[in-house]
Amino acid sequence: MSIAGDRSELRSDLAWAASRLLRNCYRQAEDNDELKHPTLARVIQKVMGADSWRASSNQALIDALRQAIDKLPEEMTGRGPESEPGTVGNSSWRGQPERHFAEILYGFRDGEIRQRFEKRGLHVTQPTYDEHYHSTVLELAGFDPNSDDSTAKRMLRVIREDLADELLKMEQKASRQPLPTSRSAKVGAWHEYVPRPELQAQFREAWDSEAKVIILVGLPGMGKTWLARQLTASSAGESAPRILITSGKPHEPDIQAALLAQQIEIRGPVISDPRAHLALLLSHEDAPHLVVLDNLDSTDELRQLLPNTFRSRLVATSRRRGDTPPEDCEFISVGAMSDEEAAALIALRLPTLSEEDTRSLAEALGNYPLALTHACTLIAKRDLSVAQFTQDLRWDAAGITQRISTQHDADLLTVLQRLVQLLEAEDPKAHALIRYMAFVSIVPVISSDFLRRCLNAEMPTTSYTSFLQALETLESYCLIDHRAVKGFIGESPTIAIHPLTQVMLRQVFRADWKATAQGFGKVFDAYVVERKAYKRRGEESPPEFQQWESLNTMLVYAFRCVERWHLYLELEPTLGSGRDGAGRYVDDYLEDMEFLHDARDSLVERGLLPEAWRDWLWERLIQLIEDFRSV
Repeated sequence: MSIAGDRSELRSDLAWAASRLLRNCYRQAEDNDELKHPTLARVIQKVMGADSWRASSNQALIDALRQAIDKLPEEMTGRGPESEPGTVGNSSWRGQPERHFAEILYGFRDGEIRQRFEKRGLHVTQPTYDEHYHSTVLELAGFDPNSDDSTAKRMLRVIREDLADELLKMEQKASRQPLPTSRSAKVGAWHEYVPRPELQAQFREAWDSEAKVIILVGLPGMGKTWLARQLTASSAGESAPRILITSGKPHEPDIQAALLAQQIEIRGPVISDPRAHLALLLSHEDAPHLVVLDNLDSTDELRQLLPNTFRSRLVATSRRRGDTPPEDCEFISVGAMSDEEAAALIALRLPTLSEEDTRSLAEALGNYPLALTHACTLIAKRDLSVAQFTQDLRWDAAGITQRISTQHDADLLTVLQRLVQLLEAEDPKAHALIRYMAFVSIVPVISSDFLRRCLNAEMPTTSYTSFLQALETLESYCLIDHRAVKGFIGESPTIAIHPLTQVMLRQVFRADWKATAQGFGKVFDAYVVERKAYKRRGEESPPEFQQWESLNTMLVYAFRCVERWHLYLELEPTLGSGRDGAGRYVDDYLEDMEFLHDARDSLVERGLLPEAWRDWLWERLIQLIEDFRSV
């Protein structure tokens, strides 16, 4: 039916609805009345949802009309037969909110109705609709509705036309599946969710753009599943259907539950073809407005999971962007929390923790949401101090992260290992780059130019374009981001990696430390050659060159310390620990450590490293050496 036809039908239905609701105020409404008014029934079902309609069609009608009446104009105006603007005759209507009269006419001001009857001396316990209507018009409009005056009819037509228009707008908006309202605080299962305003604003913008698919992408443990559940829940706290995806396949019980909830008939066992049943769920005429696909390895999997056309809008969580995401999709990168968000999360779990300890814990874990949750649980249950936890994290980060489980029962380290395996198969250059980044942990960010030198040391024929493509791959895996950091010198872009991710990656690449150390040695040799070239030309090398040459030298010496320690352990049983035996390697080790200490101070004194990073650099050097002394 056309919009004009819908409007005409709705005006007629709304006249009935006034009678229906008023009768309901005073006596039981007749069952199945709505079947006589299909246009209104269709609109109310769409606006309020099929579940609300099935639970109580009468209540759904009341709730929808309340919403529509709230949208009516502030001033009561009328229209002539041809819909020209005009005003209703009696001045008592002017300047009054139209919704005020609509509420009375539709029975939403029961107290005012009774007062009006009592004012006129009519002490009626259950007035009829005719009595109510006569009293209302006489009181508010100042004329007898039974007279020939057409003002009352005009007034009622105005209200019903405007209500019909508002209901049709609401239906149209509901058909576009409007943004779900965030869960209320009273919902128990997710009461510890910490708002993330920037991400929520990005989601709202993506939703308003009417993108068919919104993808939350980020490393495991960054809170993608929490965020998806929060953003897709209804105002009553009901979660959108959530389908877990494992190794590219939909979780069969999740699909079955979603189909049953939508009362979509299942033909054949779900286990036979879960992808076909997912397509049924998304494409059926009773498809849910919104479905969450959780735990994708890559957005490329959506190409295999989704039918060509579907009704539902989708929110997906994924660990990497992939190469061929679906059309009409929006990406939202989910990374570490802000300082304020991390502090709020800790305060929920450890409300008595001091500000100093809160800050220390958040800094130690780099505001990593899942790691913070795990740490807070340990501290609360095991009477563990923040100082002890952060100290243990420095020397046993791999052991601790192996105990941090994601929402999908896999620990962070295992999930990261899987990502690295996928990366190696897809892009060996990106795989080599992230290995070097795992070991360059002595500063918070890494020079893009330095990383290119590392890659060229291992793969000498790598072009600059290939290098940039490798960086793009790492970004698609959410392993790195570009960041400008105050205190760094030069124009070369800097690349950041989350410190906790870096620690876990070092564990993943633990067996490759010698090959990586050799690469740093080749970079050292290249720096020496280039420095001599500057000297021959009578030029001073740029500050950025000096900075990263020094930092690379420190990495070379740090791994040389590790090699000397290994030689000592290997030879000590046969040569003894004296200086004439294996002990000489301990002496060399101590000399190298002294060199590292002096080199750190020289960097700061020459203005090549911020003073605030003096202790950071030394602590990370010691940690790097300790990590590999036992390998």
